[in-house]
Amino acid sequence: TNQFIAQRALAARSDFDAKLGIVVAGYLKLLVPFVSVATGIAGGHLFHARMASGEISALPLPDDAFPLLVKLVVPVGYGLVGIITAGLIGAILSSIDSMMNSGATLFTFDFYKRYINPSADESKLVFVGRVTILAFVVVAAGIAAGVYTQDAGDNFFLKVPSQIGHIIPGI
Repeated sequence: TNQFIAQRALAARSDFDAKLGIVVAGYLKLLVPFVSVATGIAGGHLFHARMASGEISALPLPDDAFPLLVKLVVPVGYGLVGIITAGLIGAILSSIDSMMNSGATLFTFDFYKRYINPSADESKLVFVGRVTILAFVVVAAGIAAGVYTQDAGDNFFLKVPSQIGHIIPGI
């Protein structure tokens, strides 16, 4: 598991709920690669069936494949594109919220409360957690602005894990 799955398990009502939550989350995480790969393969076949080879190679970035797939598959005029967009934004924000909450909790309790201010009360810890999240957002936006440019030839979502790969082994 990762930190935000473990954190949710620690907030469970009982040990059984915590264990069940971790097992279900693990099985759901196992489905993600299969869904991603199946969608990518289906999209590739659809692109080759409906588009000329020149149009496919004219895609500026691999990140443009999903909007193009939605444009090819989803009928216009029924609000389905809005529902897909809302679901995608909700999933992204949920993941970001979980990661920021986990990072702020780790910093607040493992560093701030332990080393900086051991006598901090609950309201002070909440304030430090909120400031930590704000700092994380500012740093992440700065890194994204510096790393991702329109003329970059590589995929942003592949570039981020490759950069994280330099940090994780050391930790």
